[in-house]
Amino acid sequence: MRIVVYSLVLLFALLPLGGCSWIAGAAYMVGPPEKIEAKYDLPDKATLVIVDDPRGLVTSPSTLRRIATATRNVLEIEKVVVDGGFVGQDKLAGYRSELGDRYNKTSLAALAIHLGAKQVIHAEVTGFQMEFGGNVIRPAIGLNVKVFDLDERGRAFPRTQDLDSGDSFGASVYSLQSQMPAEDLTGASASRSIAVRDLADQAGRDIARLFFDWRVPQPGSGLGKPR
Repeated sequence: MRIVVYSLVLLFALLPLGGCSWIAGAAYMVGPPEKIEAKYDLPDKATLVIVDDPRGLVTSPSTLRRIATATRNVLEIEKVVVDGGFVGQDKLAGYRSELGDRYNKTSLAALAIHLGAKQVIHAEVTGFQMEFGGNVIRPAIGLNVKVFDLDERGRAFPRTQDLDSGDSFGASVYSLQSQMPAEDLTGASASRSIAVRDLADQAGRDIARLFFDWRVPQPGSGLGKPR
C-alpha cells in the first residue's frame, strides 16, 4: 500500500514538469505568427510604381507591369495609400513610349512630375531565374527597391543618412528576393507561364510589405502558394 501511495505522489510531483513543457509546446504551435514591421512608413500621397529591367533579364514588359500592379493592389487592400491614389500603369507606359530612348535618362522626379505623382516606388530587377536544372524550375527574382519623395526632393527610403546625427547609412537601395517553390515541368506545358505569373504577384506582395506591418503565415496555411 505504501508503495502505491508513494508511486502516486511521485507521479503527481513530476506532472508539472512534463505538463509545463507540453503546454509550452502547445502555446508555441498555436501562438500568433511572427510580426514583421514596416521598413518605411509610406506617406498617403499620389504614388507611382515603376518596375524597371535595364539589363533585360525578364524580357517580358507584361511581367514587370504585373509586379507593379500587384504592389499597388496590396497597398490599396492594406489601406497604406487611400486618399493619394496611384498613377495608372497605362499612363506610365504611354509616357515611356513617348520618351523612347530618353526614358532611361529621365529622372524619377521628372517622371513623377509629368504624371502627377508625389512619390515613386522604384524597383529595379537585379536577377531573374526560371531553370533549376532538368525539367525542374524554381522561379526567383531579385529587386532593388527605393522610394523617391518629391516633397523631400530626394530618396526617402532607404535613408542614406541619419536625420539627427547626419551619419551615413551607406545603402542607397533595399535589396529583396522573391521566389516560388520548385516545380517539375514534366507533362505540364502551362506551368512555366503560371509560375512567372505567380512569381510576379509574389514580388509585388514583397515590395508592398516593406511599407506596412504584417505577419508570417502559419506553416501549411498557403498550401505552397504565397499569401
